[in-house]
Amino acid sequence: TEQDSLAQNSYLFIGHANLQLHQADKARMAFQNASLIEADPRLKEESLYNHSNMLYFHLFLPYNYYFSY
Repeated sequence: TEQDSLAQNSYLFIGHANLQLHQADKARMAFQNASLIEADPRLKEESLYNHSNMLYFHLFLPYNYYFSY
C-alpha cells in the first residue's frame, strides 16, 4: 500500500540522515526497519545493502563485550 511505501522510504531517508550525523547505530536500525517492509523491492534492496554495509564496516557486534581479543 502507499502508506507502507511511505514508511519504507522514510526509514531509508532517516538512515541516510543518521549516517550524515555519524550515528551509525541509529542508521543501522533505520535501514533494518526499511528492509523489513515489502512495499517496494528497489527500496528493500537498497536498505538491505546499506544495513549489511553498516554491519560489515562498523563491525556491529551486539555481544562483543563477552569476547576477549
